[in-house]
Formats: sequence, structure tokens, C-alpha cells
Amino acid sequence: MNKKVITYLGVLVLLFEIIVAAFQYYNSPIDPDLPRVVLPHHQYKNVLKDPTGFKTIEIGLTEAGTGRFFAHQTMYQYYLYVPLLLQKFVSPIGSVYLSSALFMLMVHLLTLYVLSLFATNEKNPFTRNNLLCYVILAPLFMYASSNYSAMGLIDRAPTYVYFYIWPITLLFWVYIRFFNFLFDVKVKGFSVYEGALILALLTYIIFSGSIIVPILGFWNAVIILGLFWNFKQGMYNHLSLQKSLVVPVTVLCLSMVLAMYNYYLGSNYNAEFEFNEQFLSVPERYIRLVKGIGITLLLNYGYPTLLLLTLGNLYFISKYNVGGYLKKYKWFLFAVVVFIMVYLVMLPLGGYRPYRPYMLRNDTFLPVTFITIVVFIHTLYYLIKSRWSNVKVKSTYLSVLGFIWLVLYVSDMKVERNADCEKAALTAIYESNEKVVRLPFDCLILGGGPYYTLKSSEENSLLMHRWNIMKKGQRVLHIQE
Repeated sequence: MNKKVITYLGVLVLLFEIIVAAFQYYNSPIDPDLPRVVLPHHQYKNVLKDPTGFKTIEIGLTEAGTGRFFAHQTMYQYYLYVPLLLQKFVSPIGSVYLSSALFMLMVHLLTLYVLSLFATNEKNPFTRNNLLCYVILAPLFMYASSNYSAMGLIDRAPTYVYFYIWPITLLFWVYIRFFNFLFDVKVKGFSVYEGALILALLTYIIFSGSIIVPILGFWNAVIILGLFWNFKQGMYNHLSLQKSLVVPVTVLCLSMVLAMYNYYLGSNYNAEFEFNEQFLSVPERYIRLVKGIGITLLLNYGYPTLLLLTLGNLYFISKYNVGGYLKKYKWFLFAVVVFIMVYLVMLPLGGYRPYRPYMLRNDTFLPVTFITIVVFIHTLYYLIKSRWSNVKVKSTYLSVLGFIWLVLYVSDMKVERNADCEKAALTAIYESNEKVVRLPFDCLILGGGPYYTLKSSEENSLLMHRWNIMKKGQRVLHIQE
């Protein structure tokens, strides 16, 4: 088949996937945490006023969201302005859901691009090779499939997107620069200006994600060891000491100091982590974790499929010695295995939440999912682009992969209208001129409710007024059956 025809087919498949994803995100209901962050609720006001956490330490009191300043600030500013901007084109109610959908879709596309970069190293997002990777990666987002709870990349709750996949994607985007520098001696070194920019971005990332510290701590250490090893082997002789070692190591070390400080803040001054012990003791958490791993691997077909395909890629790379891959990347693959083990061991120490009964869920397991997909796309891209001694085996293996890809792709194409009830309630409020809007159904309103007292709806009413959904002074009451 002509390469142009294949490219056009790939574009069509990708466009269809993006359109479906946009509708999926648009039909996601507002989660209960979103209004609390955006108002902000009195619990989250202090984190917006204290980006460094110094005031919290000085006072000696715990506050909600401590150490998560940039995630809160990003979300607060986004929902403060974007819905109002969109109201020039859509209704006030539509503007809220469209705002969430646009951010989720933007993160979706950025994640596709970052994962593809690990394989192709082509900065232009519109190259044919990047397009190939986008198409391969499309079914692995698992938003609508039954595998979502184990390995969904984009969370169905808009709030969680800001605190999990968004900072993780940005972090691995930063790591691509270091990854290339470790494995390609022709790549230029780091200037002081670039180092400062990377450190600024890492600061934003560190003070955004709730699970960034273990990821950054481990991979920063691995990269530093790799830099010193390459320097010792004379691989950077063509570069100055400053560009090859001083700047990158300084940036990585300073970001690790910031990460440890953030960990200190979160462990000692974040009110959301105060009462873990009353839920479940540490030994019991590890027992739950083992059960969670079993459920993830045995009761979901997504993870076993991803792991088997990745191991299959490595098997054929080893059998046919494709491009000397294992010789070049064996220590990176070893680091991935160690990272997964270390992360799982550390996970129960981060606390327990009743809504994550087995410790593992798509959000807490996201670092493992992300790095596994990195290895999968990196190895598969090498197999596709390399010459095998047995062409028949290659075509057979890729055909099997194609069939599995099609099954995963179709399984993630559903658009569930989970926000319809909430939108109907908001429409009733928007169209009403009554001082107290009485609703005959118990739909959640912006993730909250039902409201059986005027006081209980006060905060969400303020947010609905800000977004022009509710008139000033109006309140909501649900009619009790």
C-alpha cells in the first residue's frame, strides 16, 4: 500500500479517536473537589496565599493542599477565566463542561506527544513517525473501557487531571532531554539558561503533583549516575565540564532538594494526610497492596496485555539482536524494573484512602503505567523500523499486534453521557427566576448535593453565580421524597 495512503488512514484513525475523546471528556460530570478548589473553599484559601509553605510552617498548623500550590493555582485561574471566555460562543452551562473537556484533551494530546518523543525523538509533532506512534498509543488511554480503574491515563474527574497526569507528563517531557543526552553523545550539552528554564519547570511540577516526589527522586538519581558514567567513559570530551556535568547535575540536585522539602510539607503540614492511621495500619496496607496487584493483573485484561506485548517486543529484539538495542538500553530497562518495585514498596507509606481500598487505582498506579507504556512504544518502534533476518516472523508478529490494537481501540470508543442528569439540573436552575430553585430529582450539582437546606447549597451557588448559571441571591433545594 502506498505510504501516502497509509498516512492518510492514520490521520483519519487519529482524528476519530480525538473526536471521540473530546465527547468523552465533555460528558464527564463535575467532581466534588472541583468547586472546592475553584471557589476556593475555606480549606484551600491558604494554599493559594502561601506558595512556599513557609507561613504554614511558621504558624505550625496543618492546611489542606499544602505543597500543591501550582496545581491549585492553575486550576483556580483556569476555571476563573476560561468558562467566562467561552461564554462568548456557548451557553454558561456548556462553557463549564467545555472548559474541562478542552483541558483534558490538551493533556491527552500532550501525553501522546511526550510518549511518542521517547520513541522517535522528532520534535516536530506532525512527522510521519510521530503519527505512527500516536495511532499505536491511542487505545492505551483506556478512558471508556473496563480497564479504566486500573490503567486509565486521563482521569474521569477533571480535578485529578491537574494533580496526576498533567505534572507526570510534564516531568517526563523534561526527562526526554536528559534521556537523549545520556544515549546520544552527539546531543549538545546544557547551557545555564536552559538549566534555569528546566529548574523553573521542575519547580512547577514538584509543587503540583501528589506523587511526583518518588518519581523525581528515583529518576534524578539514575540520570545523575548515568551522567557521571558517561563523563568517566569520555563520552562528553567534546563538551565543556559546565555543559556536560555541572549544569545538568546542579539542576537535578536542586530539584531533588525541592522535592524533599515538598515531601516534608506534605507529610507534616497537609491536613489531608492527618488521619491515615485510623483507617488502616501500615502492615494492613501492604496486604491490601498485594491484593490490589492481583486484581490489577488478573481481573483486568489491559495490564496483562500491555505487559505481554512489551515482553514480546523485548523477546524479538533479543532473538534477532535488532539494532543492538539491548546492549545500548539494558541499564535503562533494569532501572525501569527497579523503579516499579521501589514505587510499589513506597506506595503504602503515602497513606490510605477508603476510596482506594486496595491501594492501587489508575491514579496511584499512573507512574507505573506511564513508564511501562514508554518501554512498550520505545521497543515496538525499534522493531517496526528495524530489519529482521526473518521477514515472515516480523510481519506475523506485527499482524497479531494489529489485531490486539483493534480490539483495544474499539473497546475504548464508548461515549457515556454521565453528566446528563447534572446538566438537566443546571438547566433547570439557569431557566428559573425563583429565589429558591426546588429540584424534583437528586442529581449532583457541580459534584455536590443533594441539598436539603439553603445553607448547604451556599458555596456551589456562589460558583454558579460566578459562571452566570445562577442569578445573584438564588439558592437550590432538593425536594425530599
